[in-house]
Amino acid sequence: MKKFAESTCRKVTSLRSTVESIMIILVSYVEKGLQIQPEFLMIGVSGLLTLQSPKRFRELSLPTLKKITKMAREAYIPSHLHSCGGEETAALLQLV
Repeated sequence: MKKFAESTCRKVTSLRSTVESIMIILVSYVEKGLQIQPEFLMIGVSGLLTLQSPKRFRELSLPTLKKITKMAREAYIPSHLHSCGGEETAALLQLV
């Protein structure tokens, strides 16, 4: 059981590291994209919502999503989050 717990902890740490790296890249991409002043910003990473539990979404993705939407708002660029999914996704969005 101890080995399983240690393995699980390593996987969660690795996942968190990977997600954090992706979020840094995403923020950088948005910074560059906003410089050209597009008509709107579509945040097209629906996996942020649909592939995580609500707890993990709040912990790993929501801070970056808030940062990106704030960046767009400060640049006076409307933004929206594209999300492939059905009712489950809609229910998750209500949690945000």
